[in-house]
Amino acid sequence: FVGSLEDDKITGSCRLAPGSKANLTEALAFCTDSLKQFGGHAQAAGFELSSDDSDKFRTQLVQFFAEARPTQAQVLLYDAEVRIEQIDPDFMLWFDHFVPVGVGNVMPCMKLVGARIKKVKELKGGHLSLELVSDSFSTSAASMRAIWFSPESKDFSSGDHIEALVEISWNLFLGNRSIQLQIKQLVKVNQA
Repeated sequence: FVGSLEDDKITGSCRLAPGSKANLTEALAFCTDSLKQFGGHAQAAGFELSSDDSDKFRTQLVQFFAEARPTQAQVLLYDAEVRIEQIDPDFMLWFDHFVPVGVGNVMPCMKLVGARIKKVKELKGGHLSLELVSDSFSTSAASMRAIWFSPESKDFSSGDHIEALVEISWNLFLGNRSIQLQIKQLVKVNQA
């Protein structure tokens, strides 16, 4: 939501992220007593209101999206699925073809499946460092380090089976190069 103020009137526009299940016309209809007018469709809309109603409008929007969130499935996009045992130097040789990354060429996001936590450690700043192993290997199997900046939850422990959305990259530290996962989203999964 963004708007411009002119002569005590706010004229604005709003958009939703791709894949969102929310509906902007429903949101604006929920706030109708704060608005002079509005129109658009589920993913993009425009609105107009008095600057005196801006706080009320903001409060109503927060209420609408807070109430709508539990019924909406979160849409998470990824480029491919991968297992820990597939992420090795040969994989990285192939994966390096995606660089350089940046605007217009975002880092691929991979869905890590079939993994479990071997160790979890909280770092300074509330970040988590995890040691992950494949479900299909024994406890003596090679592990992979993962870092999770600003996790939504820290309710994870050794033995938890997980799936995660990750970015994969080389980590250079004190002249040593290793493969590192940066976690974007992580959830526990039930084992059948």
